[in-house]
Amino acid sequence: MTYLMEMTDARPDRAIAAAVAATMELAKQEFKTEIFEGDYPVSGIGLTNLRARDISATNASTGLKGGVAGSAQWGVTAVTISTWTDWINLTTDSRVYILVTSFWSKATFPTVSHIRFGANGIDLPIIAVDNMYTWPRAEAYLHKPLVVKPKNNLKVRVLTTATIAGTPAEEIGLGGYVMGERNYLIAES
Repeated sequence: MTYLMEMTDARPDRAIAAAVAATMELAKQEFKTEIFEGDYPVSGIGLTNLRARDISATNASTGLKGGVAGSAQWGVTAVTISTWTDWINLTTDSRVYILVTSFWSKATFPTVSHIRFGANGIDLPIIAVDNMYTWPRAEAYLHKPLVVKPKNNLKVRVLTTATIAGTPAEEIGLGGYVMGERNYLIAES
């Protein structure tokens, strides 16, 4: 049996490495280059950690604080108790592949109990995440990373146990990688 998300703090390194390798081949075709230069691309494509600015929500009332600016922060800004809320709902940049490997929380009093991903036109099953709040580090890993292609929709919805509001009201975010062209990876905003 395979699971979309392992409810554990164990990082699935083999699955992540396989997803990075497969995405690298897709990116070479998409960006018409034979060169993959890892962390520090000079002329080809590269890989960096997923940043809040890479996934900026289009719905300002529930999105990431700071929009697409370099100072964007992870976090949900407003949700109503027991109501599914769009946290992220956007079309990804044409210059990148997004690899989502985990969901994390730094909230002192966490309220997000469930999360649901949708990507590339496919809605994925609902995932209960409240068990992760008992771990030393509140981060739950996807069993298999979610790869979002350039110019495709990424939707992340959350369900909470309380109504929250603020900027951000709750520090949550996604872990993963961005693979793309050098000009995107080095941009500050």
